[in-house]
Amino acid sequence: MHIVFVCREYPPTLRGGGIASYIHEMAINLIRRAHSVTVICASDDTRVFSDRKEDGIRVIRLSGGDFILPQIEKSSLIKKMRCLYRFFSYRKKILRQIEQLKDVDIIEVAEYGAEAYYLSKCHVPVVIRLHTPTLLDRSNFSIKKFNIRTFYDYWIGKRELSILSQFKYVTSCSASLKDWFLKYVPDMTGNIEVIYNPIEISKWKTEKIDYVENSILYVGTVMEGKGVGDLIEACRILRERNIPVTLKIVGKWGTYAMKLQGYVTDNHFDWCSFEGN
Repeated sequence: MHIVFVCREYPPTLRGGGIASYIHEMAINLIRRAHSVTVICASDDTRVFSDRKEDGIRVIRLSGGDFILPQIEKSSLIKKMRCLYRFFSYRKKILRQIEQLKDVDIIEVAEYGAEAYYLSKCHVPVVIRLHTPTLLDRSNFSIKKFNIRTFYDYWIGKRELSILSQFKYVTSCSASLKDWFLKYVPDMTGNIEVIYNPIEISKWKTEKIDYVENSILYVGTVMEGKGVGDLIEACRILRERNIPVTLKIVGKWGTYAMKLQGYVTDNHFDWCSFEGN
């Protein structure tokens, strides 16, 4: 089969998150099983287009992305507004690129980012993969409330949800996420297949694991929505109760992570360490 993945980012990238990791794992293992895989993603440098083989996978990095990376392109207010004025043009570019591919059997695209906006026009099956919608409120598992700070979330989040009823095939990475969509997207089909994210466990096997009592390891993006600050606070409370827990934090950094590290340093929490990406 020829399988096409469409995603917001694909490694190596400065923007990579969980969806990128999932697709990379899937693509590598599908290639090993003699399938053909094409990944269509955005170039970190939105001025540059590339099309090359990476680990046997055809990776097409499109120009014209709807974001700005200050490390690559000099930032400005106009460029920051790309999320609005490049929304439609970039998604049309995704459709045009797919139409140029030959012998495509199936397309998979995340609901996040609404990159399937025009893909209902494709003449091959499109699978929508539910990862996490922009409008999901992680604090109470409902929909985020609208305010000026959440304007962009509503701009893109409403488009994510509005197109889902156009697609017949939908998978979810968890049962709880499936339940959220069935509750808050009434036009969506009830035929959502739960397929958990895979992991190649052979890479993680070891002959010996040294167990350290009361040690905690967090792995994932260091962000407020994933409860990392709450985890540090929980460890602080446990230590006050004479339970000598230690915490190592491994994952992608940002402004929030730097703030957390400053809090840990200022309070001399030597039991908590940030290990980096």
